[in-house]
This record gives sequence, C-alpha cells and structure tokens, in this order.
Amino acid sequence: MDGPDVIFRTGSGSKLCSAGGRNLIGFEADHYDALTRSGWSVVITGFTEVVESDAEIERFERLGLQPWGGAAARDPHWIRIRPTSVTGRRTPGVAFG
Repeated sequence: MDGPDVIFRTGSGSKLCSAGGRNLIGFEADHYDALTRSGWSVVITGFTEVVESDAEIERFERLGLQPWGGAAARDPHWIRIRPTSVTGRRTPGVAFG
C-alpha cells in the first residue's frame, strides 16, 4: 500500500499490457488460517497506471520487497491502482472444544 493506492511490481508481459493504460480492474487479497478456520478478503476496484516517476520507483525499490515471480525480478515495472471501491469481509474462527 502507498497511502490509499495499491502498488505492485510485475515484469513485462500480459499483466503489464493490461494494467498500463488506465484500465478499470479488480484486485483481491486474501488470507486464510486453517488452524483457526478464520480469514479475510479485500477486493479493490480501481484504475491502473504504470509508475514512471524515478523518485517513486526509487522509493519503492528501497522498501526491500522481493518478487515471487522471476520476470518481475529481471525486468521490474511498478503498477499503481487508484481505488474507486474497497470492500471486504472477515471469516470468524470456529471455536474448538
């Protein structure tokens, strides 16, 4: 997160082509804990833009985030999602006993 915006790094390819032109997209982040059977889900809808400011790119690079995929490490591009809608929910845990 960068203020209200979602920021992620991707490599060249279809994600970059899809996100690069101020397109309306959905972005979902989830977490589930199997032990407690609890979790959460957040869905953000918003417009994308490629981050091109050298100052912003340098700031994001200093965060020390590590990519999970190979292409983002070799040819990184930063994408910003400016939210128009944020929704979410929690799944409460189940008591054992």
